[in-house]
Amino acid sequence: MLRYEDVEYKFEVLCDGVASRVFIYPDFFALFRTAQENSNDHHNFYVYAFRDSEMDLPMLKPADEAIVVVGDERFRSKSMDEALLKAITEDDLRAKQMLMPRTSGIRLYSSLLPVLQLDTQQLVAKFTKTPRYLCVFHAAKKVAANLLMTPTRDAYVAGPSLCAAHHKISRYLPIEFLADALGVEEYPIAHVQGHMTAGHRLLSEESTAIIVLMRGGEPMALGVSEVFARAMLLHAKQAEEIHGKALAGKKTVIMVDSVSTKFP
Repeated sequence: MLRYEDVEYKFEVLCDGVASRVFIYPDFFALFRTAQENSNDHHNFYVYAFRDSEMDLPMLKPADEAIVVVGDERFRSKSMDEALLKAITEDDLRAKQMLMPRTSGIRLYSSLLPVLQLDTQQLVAKFTKTPRYLCVFHAAKKVAANLLMTPTRDAYVAGPSLCAAHHKISRYLPIEFLADALGVEEYPIAHVQGHMTAGHRLLSEESTAIIVLMRGGEPMALGVSEVFARAMLLHAKQAEEIHGKALAGKKTVIMVDSVSTKFP
């Protein structure tokens, strides 16, 4: 049987090989680096889309900030201007253009497609700002988290050992963070000495749903499910699969995902 961790490891090796051959504009590299160093959360519910071709327009339209990357006129897409104009005038696309390099000629008109200067610090400050209604708990500075995380980044750890490493993390995170964030409640348990005493569990645990974001979230979600054993476990590949009927009567929803990232 092919284990998920084996597939994940091979996939990461393949991605690393492709990434090593991809050219990134220095300005973009600085942007990604600064964002990584300054971000407190990876899910701020505000999407910036950087795209450069006609095929990318469907990705630009739903983004909160659509940015068309405009390259050297000798190499840019010839059909993009017409498609971009149609998207702006007929489909109500609101976008800006970013010149890469900065000496490139603009697309269309600046009145239709304003030019955005890539100010790394300004952009990063804007899209790493945490909304006031979002409370972020970050484990990166926890000694225990760093110890648990190391095997998942070790190229020599794979198969059952990698699975075990993910499992340890998946039990640690809900105990360390979710219990405090969501609260706990007492309930009676039989003590080993024969009398009744108070135990603790997640507040409204039976009214909690754990949603697994397939495929990366499954190993982590199984550990969370072990910690909160009375919670319901749901698998979902698409948002449409999380419907009201499945969540009827639930007071708390925990969405679990896992992404392994390696940045030079």
